[in-house]
Formats: sequence, structure tokens, C-alpha cells
Amino acid sequence: MGRGTQVLRQFIWLLTFWLKKPLVWWVRINLAPSRTAETLQIDAGKAVVYILPTRSYVDAWVLEEAIRQAGLPLIRKSDELPKPGSAAALYLPAVMDRDKTLMRLFRELLDAPEPQIQLVPVSVFWGRDPGSETSVFRLLFSDAESPGYIRKGLIILANGRNVVVNFGQPAQLSELTSKDTDYERVARKLVRVFRVHFRRARIATLGPSLSRLNNTVRAVLANPEVRDTMSQIGKDEGRSRAEMQARVRTMVTELAADYSTTTLRVLAIILSWIWNRVYDGVEVHRISRCREAASQGGVLYMASHRSHMDYLLMSYVLYNEGLVPPHIAAGINLNFWPMGPILRRGGAFFLRRTFKGNPLYTAVFRAYLDVLVSRGYPISFYPEGGRSRTGRLLKPKTGMLAMLSESWLRNPDKPLTIIPVHLGYDKVMEVNSYFKELRGTRNKAKESIWELAKASRILSRKYGKAHVSFGEPLDLRTWIAQNHPDWLQQAEEDRANFSHGIGVLADTVMRRINEASVLGSGGLCALSLLTTPQRAIDENELIEQIDQFRELQRIAPYSEQLITVDEPATSLIAEYEPIAPLERAEHEWGDLLLAQGRSGVLMTYTRNSVAHLFAVPSLLANFFRSPRTRYREQLISDAADYYPFLENELHLRHPASKAAEVLSVQLDALISCGLVIESEGRLRAPSIDSPAYARLIRLANIVREALERYALSALLLDQQPRDMPIDRTLFEQTSRSMIERMAILTGRDAPEFFDKALLANFFDTLERVGLASCDVGPTVNDCHQIRIAPEISEMARGALKLVGPDISQVIVQLVRHVRSASREPSAPAAD
Repeated sequence: MGRGTQVLRQFIWLLTFWLKKPLVWWVRINLAPSRTAETLQIDAGKAVVYILPTRSYVDAWVLEEAIRQAGLPLIRKSDELPKPGSAAALYLPAVMDRDKTLMRLFRELLDAPEPQIQLVPVSVFWGRDPGSETSVFRLLFSDAESPGYIRKGLIILANGRNVVVNFGQPAQLSELTSKDTDYERVARKLVRVFRVHFRRARIATLGPSLSRLNNTVRAVLANPEVRDTMSQIGKDEGRSRAEMQARVRTMVTELAADYSTTTLRVLAIILSWIWNRVYDGVEVHRISRCREAASQGGVLYMASHRSHMDYLLMSYVLYNEGLVPPHIAAGINLNFWPMGPILRRGGAFFLRRTFKGNPLYTAVFRAYLDVLVSRGYPISFYPEGGRSRTGRLLKPKTGMLAMLSESWLRNPDKPLTIIPVHLGYDKVMEVNSYFKELRGTRNKAKESIWELAKASRILSRKYGKAHVSFGEPLDLRTWIAQNHPDWLQQAEEDRANFSHGIGVLADTVMRRINEASVLGSGGLCALSLLTTPQRAIDENELIEQIDQFRELQRIAPYSEQLITVDEPATSLIAEYEPIAPLERAEHEWGDLLLAQGRSGVLMTYTRNSVAHLFAVPSLLANFFRSPRTRYREQLISDAADYYPFLENELHLRHPASKAAEVLSVQLDALISCGLVIESEGRLRAPSIDSPAYARLIRLANIVREALERYALSALLLDQQPRDMPIDRTLFEQTSRSMIERMAILTGRDAPEFFDKALLANFFDTLERVGLASCDVGPTVNDCHQIRIAPEISEMARGALKLVGPDISQVIVQLVRHVRSASREPSAPAAD
């Protein structure tokens, strides 16, 4: 029988050998990671052994083609050990065989002073279908770990155009053997280590089995909370059990994703064409973090939200990198034909904007999240709730994160890793509509087929580069154990404690999103141009300013996660000039670049997306507008008073408790760059006629508008009577009107200057630092009524000095105008 099997195998090998060329022609390989050689960093001074999980001549041939495409060391067929710079291939089962050749090679290896071999595990996936619980078709044609010859042939025919070759990180044989000379013991260890790797690679690439909608409905109906809610509502409304079940089925059908690997494959082809048409490239940073987290099980992607393209971009990037695209939480407004069905089959699940007053929908939604978490599906949602209209990160909405955390607490044996994601663009496609919305000229357009029809205009333009940067992962189990171990028992009992903890968790994720920012051509050019008085600058000065910003980040980086492009400044300007677009004025002394009119206004969005990276040095720079000298300790103390406001507004990396430390580091960076002069224990600005002073003032202008807002609001608050509470909502409206007027008087043309969300952040910070408090009088039950502390006077005076005499005069006149028009700009609370 053994002899017959061997003859059959030889016959099959000869048959497939002659089919090798047409097979390689038929197969289309997707390398994972996409930048394989760059990611693996294989040591050219050591030999390589590629390890496949199973015996398969076809997989070996696909591997040969894949390493040729990736530019990796080629396989040399020989019974000798591979030499440095060359490679061999090995099936994992062969390691355990009592093969004389393997034994001899192993002995030679052990005799060497140092085993100079790198082991690279390689998984070959035919198609991206994880299989379905009930599909006979997929049982025949979807990939399997050890299929028979007939089924392998069917798999090749069905999925040969969609093959993923996944390369693992090289492992040094010397580290795995630990100088052990027992062949069988080392072999067992190698098999055990690589089997774990191959299993995890399969989870990361294919994900868990897909579930049909009927199975999802049954799982939701079996949820205890849903059953109890159905029973209670049925009793209150006189509805039968069948009627309540029909209502639940309708809700699940409206809500649930209908994940389709076929749809994803088609979308990947279409999106590749779109990205190549509208972007100059999609740059992906630190994708290895996703691969590692996905191999463990559940992943929760929490991303910044700046464009409708975000939904498609992140799924495309993950799919292209050989990872499972997530189930994405999308607003019900996107569930319109034909996009709704397409997005649903691409993994989107649609939730209503509000759950208030609908306990059954709330229970159904929670149960659906339980299904996703318990089955290990990757999930994605946008913590800001909606797209940012200004470029800054918005204050996170914690409802979705709270429900997902509760779902995990009901399934604590399942891993769940949160990965912050920075999605950035040199230019956002919707920036024109954002500008109109902030100006108040029209309401937000409702998504529809007619809005989709306008996409043809988008395809005719260029938007620079798109960046997807994955931040530092956060393991939910570890975070809860370190910060709120009581949640495992008391999350449902102590809602106030749970809600506070979720708020802290959300803020942590937002900070990590900002830490993972990408400082590219758009951000650098926009920062440099928009900090000049007339949004115009000599080209050589622009180059110097870009290099100055990068030098600051080199000396004192915002975070270790920050990605800063290292192309020459001239190349960055050439990339961004047609995208903005910038105007170029030729002059005999050197060309000038201008961001005029509408282009200059729209560039503020790009500037705002990276302004947090320079907020602290910019704050310090504002103290050096005047020629007076300053003492270090007093300067840091004064700047620390404003740090909490910038921290809350821009989601800065460090909390206010570390303000002095952060300010000291950034001050040293300014001194190192020559932007601040230190002499005999005193600090001063460079000479006013020097290029360094011009660069210092441009740096200061990054947060100047924020400081002006603080000064105006603080002075207006200082005019309020101390014996009466202030209506916060009415006061914010008055402040916004004043800031709008100030923008006109001072020539400010940045739509976010009077964004109402920024005023709300300002009041939140006032309460946090003790300059305002919620009024708790006998007739007040919420925080719409606040009282202002006397120390607001000191802040108002300091802020007016900081913004300079010209702006101070405008602010004082505006406040005087408001006081003369009405004795009190905000209505006092009822006695």
C-alpha cells in the first residue's frame, strides 16, 4: 500500500510539473506584507530557510514565484546547507521525519560555531474566504489546511486569481535551538513554535467563519436582555411573542452586516483604480501592529474620521495587506441605494443616530455587538461620532465604546485589542462642503444617490497622498486590570464609575490617534504658509521653515509614534503646490508662493490636522513676541496656565499634570534650534531683523488664534457679576457672535476660529482647572448654570498681554460694545 502511494505521488508530481508554467500564469499573488523585503529585513549575511505548513508542490511553486516578486533570496535546490545570500524551502512535517538528509544537515549545522540560518514561515492562502457555517459550495472551493488532490484542484481553479502569500518575521535558528544538540527535541520545539504561528496567521488573514443572517437573528433572539425586553414590551403593548420576534428580525435585518468576500474582492479592484486616479499614493505605516493583534483574535480599530473615504480606505488597506477587513459601524444615513447594500456586504453595519426612547432597539444592538465580540470578528468605529469639519480631532462620544466594553466583559475569555488609527490626507475631498457648513450657508447635505452622482467630479482631481498610520495598541484586558479591575464584577452596578472610566479610556485612545500622526507635505506646507501675515512667503524661506519644523520634531519629537517624511523640502513643495493649489509669483529676487482666497481658507483644514504637533513650542514662542527677557521658571509657570486649554482642545499627548516637564523639554528644543537665546540664566528672542526671529513668530502663530479666543472669552467672563450664576448656553452664543465679529475686524479667515465645539471645550477646561463651577443652587439641577471664580481676572489680564496690544485693543472694544448693548450679555439664573 505504501509503495502504491509513493508511485501515485510521483505520478502526480510529474503531471503537475508539466503544468507548472500555466499554473504560475493562472495564479495572481498578493504579497503580505505588501512591502515584503522592507518589512522582513532579512540579513544578507545569513542563509534563509522558508518553511511551509504542509506538503504541497503547488504551494512550493507559488512560494518560488512570490519570493521572486518580493525580491527575497531565491530558493536553491540542493541537499547542502544554503549559503549566505541563498535560500532553501522546507515543509514543516518534514522536520519531524526521520530523514537521513535532514539528520546530516542538522548535524552539520550543530557543528558550526553559530547557526547562521534565518527561518521564515510562509503561509499560502487560496482565496480569502474563511468558510461559512452552512455553505456546501464553500466547503468544496474555499481554502483548507490539508485538502485532498481533487479538492486542491478545485480550489486552484476557483481561487487562483486571489492567492495571498503571507511571510512571517524571520526567526534566528540559534535563538530557537539554544545550543541544544538533541535533534528530536529541537525538531519538536520548531514544529510547536511554527504551528502556533501558522494558526495565528490563518486567523489574521481569513478570520472566523461567516454567519448567515438567520443565525445572527437566532443568536440575538436568544440573548437574555432581548428576551426580557421583548417580554416587557409585549406585555405593555399587548403584542404576541411572534409579533415581537418579527420586530426584532426587522431590526437585525436593518442593522447587521452581510459580509461577502466576493464583494470585498471586487471592491478592492475598483478601489485600487480609484486610489491611483485621485491619490499620489496610499502610505501605510506600522501595519505589523495590526497583523500581530489580529493573530491573537479580536481587534477593535478606532480611527479619526475626516472623510467618507475613511470607510473604504481602511478596509482596502487591511485587505491589501492580507488581513481581515473589519465590521464597520456606519450611520443609518449611509444606508441608501446603491451604496447601502454595497457597504453592508463590505462589512458595514448601520446604527441609528439615537437609541433614546427605544429600549428594544438598544437591547438588539447590544446583543448584535455581543455576537461580533464573542465570535472574534474585527470591528471598527469612529469615536468622534461624525466627520471632523475643522481637521482637529473632536471630543469622543463614548456610547459605542461603552457598549463594546460591556460586550467584552460578558465574554472576558475573548481577546480584544484596541488599535488607534490616524487617517490623514494632504487634502480632504469634502473640504469645500465643510467650509460651507462652518460658515452656516447651508445645512449638511443628506446622503443620497444624487450626492453619489457628483463623485465624477472627484475623480477628475488630485488630492495628494493619503496616510494610514496605526498607533500603539491597547489590550483591553490589561487596561481594565490596571485601571478598573472592579469592572469585572461591578460594571452594571456602579454606572457612574463605569462611565467615568470609559471617558478616560476614550481620551487615551484619542491621544494615541494623535500620537500616530503623519507629518507630510500637506501639513508642513500648510503650517508654514498659513503662519505668515498675508499667506505668502519666499520659496527659499518656505524651505527653511519646513526644515525648521522637522528639526524641532527631530530634537523633541511629539511622540515616538509620529511619522515625519524625510524627502527634501523642495520635493514636498512640488508635491503640494498643484494640490492646494498655490499661486506662484515670479520675482527677480526669488519666487513667491501664495495661498490666496478660497485655497488659503481650505488649507486651514490640513493645518489643523497636524497643529497639535507644535502646540507646545508654539505656546512658548508667543511669550517671546516682545523684546523683554524672561526667567525660565516663571516662563514655564506662566505657560502652564494655558496648557490645559490646549490639551483639551487638541488632545495633546501629556496630561496637564506633566505640563511643566513637557514645556521644559520643548523650551530646550527652541534653544537648540536658535529660536530662543539663553544668556546668564535669562531667555530672550533672537534679534528682530534675523531669520530666526521670523521663524519664531511663524511658530507662535500656530496657536495664536486659540489664545485670542481664550483672551476674549476670559475678559467677557471677568465682566460678569460674581453674585449670580451664568447661563452657559447663552454665554457661549454671545461669545461666538463676538468671535465672529472679531474675525471680520482682524481679517481672520479660518472657519474653525468660531467653531462652537471649541467654546464648549473652553468651558469644560475652566471647570477642570477650577476657574468655573457648576451652580448647585436649590433650583438648579444641571450644569447649564455656572459660577466663575475670581481668578478669571488674572487669566484675562495675562491673555491680553500675550496676544499683543493690537488684538487686545480689538477685544476690549468688543467687550465694551457688548456691555453697552446689554447690561448683561448672558441672562442670570432665576432666583
